[in-house]
Amino acid sequence: MKIPSNIKRLIVIIFISLITIGSIIYFTANRRTIESIRNIDIKFFMLGILFYLFIYTCDAFRTKVLIRGTGHRLKLFECYKLVAFQVFFDVITPFSFGGQPFGIYILHKKKVPGGSAITVVVTKLIFGGLILTSIVIWAIFTYSEIFDSVPPFKYLVRVIGSLLLVAIILFVMGLYNPKITTYILTGFFKFLWKLKLIHHPDKYKKKIMKHIILATNSFDGFIGHRFLYFISGLIISFIQFMSAIFMILCFIWGFGIEMQVSIGIALTGSLLFLIALMPTPGAIGLGEGIFFLLYKQYIPVHLLGVIIFLWRFFHQHFTALLGAIVAWNYGSELLSTKKIGKIDGTGAELK
Repeated sequence: MKIPSNIKRLIVIIFISLITIGSIIYFTANRRTIESIRNIDIKFFMLGILFYLFIYTCDAFRTKVLIRGTGHRLKLFECYKLVAFQVFFDVITPFSFGGQPFGIYILHKKKVPGGSAITVVVTKLIFGGLILTSIVIWAIFTYSEIFDSVPPFKYLVRVIGSLLLVAIILFVMGLYNPKITTYILTGFFKFLWKLKLIHHPDKYKKKIMKHIILATNSFDGFIGHRFLYFISGLIISFIQFMSAIFMILCFIWGFGIEMQVSIGIALTGSLLFLIALMPTPGAIGLGEGIFFLLYKQYIPVHLLGVIIFLWRFFHQHFTALLGAIVAWNYGSELLSTKKIGKIDGTGAELK
């Protein structure tokens, strides 16, 4: 059977990641590494895997809750599939950008109108951005020594955090005042037109404004009449990110390494924040490097590569592999990145 191009891309990305991790292990491992692996506390290892399952479950459950908050329904099993699918496309696209548009498309295929689908996907992004930005700001003020060994990190975190907060504020303001969105989009598409990246900026602006208006109506109902779902989604998002943090902590504790919970929150929150905006697909290469630089003063060097492997595998690779299977079931249209039909606000597909 011919392997679709996007699954080939995932295989290549995982292969490169394994080479990167393998290189770290090669240059840092010694006899103590083998001895530590043999003596790992299996209880903490199994607890780390349990936290991984909890991360996955929380993401699926908050997706279901947010969809219900827009006035629509989707079975929990379908939400599990959707989460895996989004992770798959996040891993194989630069800046982890692919999961969101394809997630909207799949929600449309599941009879969730375009405006509601946009609301669900963007709300998840806002929740993640707010939680990670809050953790990083707290880490900078409480554990500034984490960034002292790599001074550019502190500067990068501040710049990215500021830009992220501004983007969230502009998005929320744009939902309630479409004139702001129109002004921003006009400038953005004119910029792309001057760079000769697009040929008809007004056409793109009209298409996006149509869906922004539909999303505004959906978001109004979300906040005005179903606020409990909104708050529930935020709480579940927080639990999800804390589970990701404790998954890494359990792997670290399993090797007998002492690390305070607060330091683990600061380190992992900073890690997740930084890799979310890395230009390489799935933050390949950069994610491993950032992990190494952040944790090197807290984890013995001979175990860094092993823990990076456990983090990468359970945080992204395993779910992405599940997502590849899900994407295969959705059909070759998605896997070969063929042109997707336009979606209107009622869930109908325009040819």
